[in-house]
Amino acid sequence: MIEIYLLDDEELFIHGLKQLINEVEEFHVKETFSSPTELFKHLKEQKVLPNILLVDMKMPEANGIEVSKIIVEKYPTIKVIGLSSYFSNVLVFKMLELSAAAYLPKNTSIDRLKKTITSAHNKGFYFE
Repeated sequence: MIEIYLLDDEELFIHGLKQLINEVEEFHVKETFSSPTELFKHLKEQKVLPNILLVDMKMPEANGIEVSKIIVEKYPTIKVIGLSSYFSNVLVFKMLELSAAAYLPKNTSIDRLKKTITSAHNKGFYFE
C-alpha cells in the first residue's frame, strides 16, 4: 500500500483528488492538509511517514518550492510530487534541482497520476 499525503489550499480540489486516488487499490490517502503549517506540525508528531506527498505549487502561506525543499531536507524518505494549474519549465527545473520525485499539471489524467505515483514510489522519480 502506498501511503499518500495531500497538501493544497483548494478544498474542493483536495477532496476530489482524494476520492480519485483512493479508488486505486494500492493507494491510500492517509491525510490531507490545507496549509504547510498544518502539514509540518503533523509530520513532527509522526513515527510513520507517508511514502508520497502531493503538494500544490501555489499557496498563500508558502509555495510548493519552499515546502518541497523542507520535505526533501528533513524527511528524505517522502517522495514529493508537485501539482500546479500552470505548467512552467522554471518550476519543473526547480523541482528537479530540489530532488523532487515529479511534477504534474492539475489537469493530468488519472492514468498519468497513477503512473507518476507508482514510479515515484518504486524508482524515486518520474519525469516525462
